[in-house]
Amino acid sequence: MTRLKFVTMLLGLLAANLLAPAAFADKPKNDKSGEQVPGARWEFDVKKRGKKIDEGTFRAHQGKIYHGGTQIGTFSKNGKGDFDLDIAKGKLKGKIHIILVRNDPRPVYAGDFEMAEDGKAKITVKFLED
Repeated sequence: MTRLKFVTMLLGLLAANLLAPAAFADKPKNDKSGEQVPGARWEFDVKKRGKKIDEGTFRAHQGKIYHGGTQIGTFSKNGKGDFDLDIAKGKLKGKIHIILVRNDPRPVYAGDFEMAEDGKAKITVKFLED
């Protein structure tokens, strides 16, 4: 009887050790629909005449920008710490030019946002550690 308990416990520990690394592996984050969304998560806030008019998050990966599981635009690097974002869908629709204003403890970019329907604004984009 004791031998059976020992073997059962040993098999349980072995199974836990084999399955644990797979459960904690680094995977792309899931959106609300369960789809895997690639890229780093960024937070933005938009100000017009000094007043915050919008805020939210998006993901950026390999030149593409995503909100939820949907690609909403693209980005290109102009130089070190200098980016252009072209957003085709959603509340960020328009053209954005940002430059790196702070690198520590996390990158922060700021710049101009030419909104598709509402004129010009200022935008700040901050890297979020998930």
